[in-house]
Amino acid sequence: MAGANLELIQRLVERLERLSADSTYAHRASGLRGTLLRILERIETGTDVNPKEMEELVENGFTILRNAAKEMGVSRITKMNEKAFQDYYPDIVSYCYGCGRLNEHGLQIKSYWDGEETVCIYTPREYHIAIPGYVYGGLIASLIDCHCTGTAAAAMYKAEGRSMDTVPAFRFVTASLKVDYLKPTPLGVPLEVRAKVKEIKGRKVVMEAQLSAEGQVCARGEVVAIQAPAQLFGE
Repeated sequence: MAGANLELIQRLVERLERLSADSTYAHRASGLRGTLLRILERIETGTDVNPKEMEELVENGFTILRNAAKEMGVSRITKMNEKAFQDYYPDIVSYCYGCGRLNEHGLQIKSYWDGEETVCIYTPREYHIAIPGYVYGGLIASLIDCHCTGTAAAAMYKAEGRSMDTVPAFRFVTASLKVDYLKPTPLGVPLEVRAKVKEIKGRKVVMEAQLSAEGQVCARGEVVAIQAPAQLFGE
């Protein structure tokens, strides 16, 4: 087995061990972790391992982590009946790779208010990799970008005292995106993106954001979003 794959499995085992015992996925995580540990022992002793079986186990591990992250996001941040900003987007603007709920190949991020901040929790998939064990920087930029354009729309509704299901609707596009990468971002754990509105001026919303993993801030960003004309979306 290639060293990169071996390191990925080792890190996955560590992430599964850290999953909270309060999670409904804790039992599954524990069982899968035990299986992965036994396979690591076989690798260390030179015993052959079925590559396809290994691939399926790794994918199951990331699925557990993703589902646990969604569970955590609901329990910590939202009420069960609260909709994400992106769930209010009409179909015509719901195909974005980062935030479109209708893009089956996309990230489909979900953003919510948490006091005066907005928050999004996303667990990268195993192929969002830069070097073994760490997240590709482009994904980090995409998460900050799409979370902030959603925040811009929510903030404008809030400023007008309207709910996000009222018209006229707000549509925002990115005018400027700046990201500072502070430290490598670990793969296989939930990433938390938080944004604050710095300024609303006319059609422009300026926001600052930070992305954290396991309580450590890994990246900071600033986004300038501009309210787009309705004709841009064929409305």
